[in-house]
Amino acid sequence: MDSHEIEPAELSVSNSDWVMVKSENRTNHFSAQHQEYFMVWVSETPPSTRITEASKALAEMKNPLPGIHINCQLEPELGFILRTTKNWHLETLRDMQLTFDKITWEIDRLSQR
Repeated sequence: MDSHEIEPAELSVSNSDWVMVKSENRTNHFSAQHQEYFMVWVSETPPSTRITEASKALAEMKNPLPGIHINCQLEPELGFILRTTKNWHLETLRDMQLTFDKITWEIDRLSQR
């Protein structure tokens, strides 16, 4: 493997546009009670204005995913910081996949408005 290639994270889900990975930061009290995930736009094609606006709208919605706080980031790449609420965890890769699918579905739905 070349040094510029990134190995897939053990806990990650993706499609052609997005990738979601679990943060490995386990060094503080916060992470003992909460989990953090990153979801980033990885497509070679930049996100459309509709996708960007839908992503911002998703983060502004009140409780779109129970148990998860969503923070939209526009720079350096479009993405989200997802933080679980106290004692709410995505226990399995399937839980991550279902959450990822819900987020991408919501972005698609909101971009159609």
